[in-house]
Amino acid sequence: MKKVLYSLDVGGYAPEITEITFPIFREYAAKIGADFQVIGERKFPDFPPVYEKFQIWDLAGKNGADWHLFFDADALIHPDMFDVTAVVGKGVTLSVGTDFAPTRFEPDEYFLRDGRWIGKGNWCLAASDWCLDIWRPLEDLTLEEAVSRIHPTADERAFGIRAEHLIDDYVVSRNIARFGLKHMLIPDICRDVGASWQVWHNYKATIEEKAAAMRQALIAWGVSAYRMPSPEIEGWMSPGELGVLYNLAAQMKTVVEVGSWKGRSTHALASGCRGLVVAVDHFQGSPSERETTHAAAKHEDIYAAFKRNTEGFKNLSVLKTDSLEAAGRFKPGDVDMVFLDGEHTYEAAKADIEAWARIPKVCLCGHDINEAGVKQALAELGVPYKILAGSIWIAWKGPSAVEPASQEGK
Repeated sequence: MKKVLYSLDVGGYAPEITEITFPIFREYAAKIGADFQVIGERKFPDFPPVYEKFQIWDLAGKNGADWHLFFDADALIHPDMFDVTAVVGKGVTLSVGTDFAPTRFEPDEYFLRDGRWIGKGNWCLAASDWCLDIWRPLEDLTLEEAVSRIHPTADERAFGIRAEHLIDDYVVSRNIARFGLKHMLIPDICRDVGASWQVWHNYKATIEEKAAAMRQALIAWGVSAYRMPSPEIEGWMSPGELGVLYNLAAQMKTVVEVGSWKGRSTHALASGCRGLVVAVDHFQGSPSERETTHAAAKHEDIYAAFKRNTEGFKNLSVLKTDSLEAAGRFKPGDVDMVFLDGEHTYEAAKADIEAWARIPKVCLCGHDINEAGVKQALAELGVPYKILAGSIWIAWKGPSAVEPASQEGK
């Protein structure tokens, strides 16, 4: 059974958003056996850009797929989400939520005849080749006539959403009524089969707010768009932990990493952060490493390996010194985030926390919370922390994004 997952990116929409969502869409598409296609050309230049998703009507006729799924470019879906199209028949359309159509859309003869009053947000929408009419472009109304029938809510107007911004919601809702399409809600299907569903969308937010909230949602889900280099850099941090660091760093303008070794975590931090990342390490290995027979410091130049593994990052600076000396070069508020991953004995961890705790504006975090020395040091110093993933802990120093949750929105 052929499937296509579409998204829309006309005119280079918000790369800080699509660099998060598109890799996840590709991963999800691969999981459910779908092709991933981004609609990027204008076919309806007189209409708002959101209307370009109705190109699916024509594309579906050409690609011959059995199922067509669409996600707005600013939506998130957990890559572990099951394939909903596999548990329903082809005679239904699928979406995440619905509301009472006359709240925003002036009823016409199709809404009146249908009588179900289905109002759709179509940021997440699926239909088979049997139900392609849901994506049929307007053919009996002009843009001006359609817009005149759309009435954004007071909340939407307060955010600056105008009637033309909702043209896609209106056309999808009207098509459901016009063609009598059967419709099911994905959360209801998940409830019936006993499965969880995790999606995220918020259309009443700025690009910057969306990007930050998405990163927080991904941290909560344990999901990341970060991809390890090939071959993988040697180190102890798990892929899930690296993803958390990548998502955290993407919200920061400046990051200091204390303890870099061969650059496994440094690569994730520098990949995510758009600003400066400072790696602090003397690159001699910890005392415990230097005492072991497998110590890398005895067999190769750690700093040379670090440089090899992190070459190409123009936003990376290195302080080749020890943690406490480096901390003395920074004043409180100089950086957004400090990540501690040095020696994990109680004495060393306590010294690092004391030296760096006042420096970051946003968060102090670290690795190996499962190590007794790290946990004891945090407890004795009274540092309130949360565990994000694996053994990464975090102490927020300032306002952070709202705790993420599954959301429904238009």
